[in-house]
Amino acid sequence: MKTILLIGGKAGSGKDTIATLLHKKLNNANTNAYIVHNADKVKQISREVFGWDSLKNDLGRQLLVNVTKTGYDYDKYFWEKYTYQFIKTTILKSMKDEFIIIPDWRYPSTKEYFDMISQIEYKDLQVKTILVESNNIDDVASNSKDTVIRESEDTIPNKPKNYFDYIIDNTTHIDTGRYIPTSVFKRLLGDDLYEFLKLNDSESKVF
Repeated sequence: MKTILLIGGKAGSGKDTIATLLHKKLNNANTNAYIVHNADKVKQISREVFGWDSLKNDLGRQLLVNVTKTGYDYDKYFWEKYTYQFIKTTILKSMKDEFIIIPDWRYPSTKEYFDMISQIEYKDLQVKTILVESNNIDDVASNSKDTVIRESEDTIPNKPKNYFDYIIDNTTHIDTGRYIPTSVFKRLLGDDLYEFLKLNDSESKVF
């Protein structure tokens, strides 16, 4: 079985940090795991077509917003289709159980698209959703880093909690650069998610 883990939350909540920890822990447990960003193709096009220098200053951020919006104006699942094509050609060929972690999940349409894929095209695929919460987020900083592309559509952080399969409370802001005991990591994920990932309780470090 292949599993797509969609990770959503406000900017600064720790989505990429959680993704990195999951990636490391799963691979340490001899389970193949990959991190794929839904915005990877947006950034590639911005670099190759518009000469973006990869800086997320005001000008660079506005370019990313405009490229993203153009794609979604053309097709509701425009960027998700690129992401799936990459996953399909590079990951899904394997017969092993694998996890594909997408830590920049912002819109319900992303889940809709991958749910359709799991029901119609690739039935050995399941989609699980994770909300990362943190009370230590500066709203001003959050808004400046995470521009809403489609204002008419509810974004993931505004969804009710029962919309998600799992919720991670990252108020303590785990640091990937430090030693993290497995017991701490287990408390961070919660018992249900930890059990679903089939991780063990041995006290090996995550990082």
